[in-house]
Amino acid sequence: ILSRKGKVTAYAKVGKEITSEYDFPFFNSLSRTNSVIEKAFSDIEQNQNKVAHSLFWFTNLNPVDTTAIQHLINGNKEKAIEIWSKL
Repeated sequence: ILSRKGKVTAYAKVGKEITSEYDFPFFNSLSRTNSVIEKAFSDIEQNQNKVAHSLFWFTNLNPVDTTAIQHLINGNKEKAIEIWSKL
């Protein structure tokens, strides 16, 4: 988490846009200003918030996740939902 925070913060400081493999096309434009970054990492780092915020993480742990995440990357969220709904 600290490594990712440092990288995201460094990009924001120089006004450079950072992207992630999880910036799926169906998301609206993401704003990564210093204040948004600080709030996001503060929320994640609070013990009482870790579980709630982890529910929104995408993890690639097996071939099913790989397939579903690839559909998200390609903009097909309905297919990804269908795949994960079968589990």
